[in-house]
Amino acid sequence: MHHADLRQWEPPSYLGDIALLAGGVPCPPFSIAGKQLGEDDDRDLFPPLLNLVEELEPRGVQAENVKGLLSARFADYREQLEDQLLQLGYMTQWKLLNACDYGVPQLRPRAVMVALK
Repeated sequence: MHHADLRQWEPPSYLGDIALLAGGVPCPPFSIAGKQLGEDDDRDLFPPLLNLVEELEPRGVQAENVKGLLSARFADYREQLEDQLLQLGYMTQWKLLNACDYGVPQLRPRAVMVALK
């Protein structure tokens, strides 16, 4: 397991077969509490995440973000991400999950993306 900032991490050559690339990218670009700039926000780290997916070729990818990412406003952006992942050989699905449904004592809805080879 490696914990790192996507903008600064260079994967070592010894990683080999990776089962899962998982993480969360910054939420402000997609939050209803913010300006909702999406891909025009400097904090959007989906592009660096996709670069790592291309480089590392994990068997699966999981990313989470705020539920605002699932709004109609970002439908084209989600489709763009799905298309890029499809070109890399992944089938992708988005779901809205709430932490309280999994034993966490808080209302915390999250947009979760899972992509499998």
